[in-house]
Amino acid sequence: MLVNIEDRGAWHELDVLSSRREPFAVNDDPSHVAQWIHSVYIVTQRDADLLRAIQTTLRRNGATKRHWLAVDGAANTGKSEMLLRFAIGFQRDTDPAPCDDFVRLPIIYVQADSGQQGAGLLRAIAEFAGVPSLGNEDQLRRRLARVLPRLGTVIVIVDDAHMLRRASDRATRLSDSLRATLRLPVTFIFAGAGMHGSALLRIGGPEGYESTDQLRSRHTMLKFEPLRLPRDKDFLRRLLGDYLKTLGALLPHLQTPFRSDNAALTKLIDLTGGKIGAVMGVLKDGTIEAYRSGTPLTSELLLTLASPETTPAP
Repeated sequence: MLVNIEDRGAWHELDVLSSRREPFAVNDDPSHVAQWIHSVYIVTQRDADLLRAIQTTLRRNGATKRHWLAVDGAANTGKSEMLLRFAIGFQRDTDPAPCDDFVRLPIIYVQADSGQQGAGLLRAIAEFAGVPSLGNEDQLRRRLARVLPRLGTVIVIVDDAHMLRRASDRATRLSDSLRATLRLPVTFIFAGAGMHGSALLRIGGPEGYESTDQLRSRHTMLKFEPLRLPRDKDFLRRLLGDYLKTLGALLPHLQTPFRSDNAALTKLIDLTGGKIGAVMGVLKDGTIEAYRSGTPLTSELLLTLASPETTPAP
């Protein structure tokens, strides 16, 4: 299920769908079942690690020095999904009462674009918040500094932050801009693949250049690595066990003989590079295919879907 992260209405729909508790019948519409399967999210220890890092960063923030969190990891390691689910829960669990005549907006989630400069990032934040996005960088920053507290905004998540890159060591404008943006009265979470190459953390600059030094000194790094066996055997077993438990509750007629095939699970980790997002993608595609065809969810099906040359059915 594709979710437009800039549409808070879609957040609510995903939250409701993934919270379904009523089992599906054997003859239910496969498209409805597929939507639910795509919405399934399995909470793991990594979610607890993320929450702890966010709470620590929030506590460290003072009146003048703004600390920020960097979430790093290769593509498909589950960063974006974790952050989206955190954002949905944070939005849902925060008091929805209006704040100073504004609708409360405790969290903002935007995606960085390739080649984006400081003004573009501020404009994306303003558009998500529903405030005017016209003006230059300084005007946008001042406007957000006034409006975000009135919206009750606590956290701004910037995904794909590795896109925020300097052209060279001497191209310092973006780092300077990000340093100024971090003065906004919110806590920033920047997530991406290879954050040390971003304008936030890249080392180097003209003699006496201090912006990246300050950015680096005020960040906490949370890095997610791909799964590796046997190191992560227990983590994988819990992940699969919780996924199968969820399936069993709503699809009790679906057979899952692969659950005890340790050799196939090892092969699945190998084919997906141990990336949780890829592992879950294969499991969900296999579940949808098995439901549509009325056949068991077998090791053979999962390994076929995990093969690089295989394209899942739409």
